[in-house]
Amino acid sequence: MNSTVNFTLRIDEELLEKIRYISEVKKRSTNSQILYILEKYVSNFENQKNDNKN
Repeated sequence: MNSTVNFTLRIDEELLEKIRYISEVKKRSTNSQILYILEKYVSNFENQKNDNKN
């Protein structure tokens, strides 16, 4: 089971507003949208790293 950790994030106001807009369109909370973005970023990074090994 994954544990959840509270983490304070400093973010540019304009960027946050854009993420809020996307989260509304996607019917997610802003927090869920940020987690989704981070998970996709990490997944892409890991896939690129694995591709470079081949």
